[in-house]
Amino acid sequence: MMPIQLILQKYQVSLLVIDINQEEVIKWTS
Repeated sequence: MMPIQLILQKYQVSLLVIDINQEEVIKWTS
């Protein structure tokens, strides 16, 4: 069983990656 903190950490990292990807998309489409 995974500790909740590890899950939250992975969740935050994935959100950060999504954020960076969106910024890249915005840069390329503008």
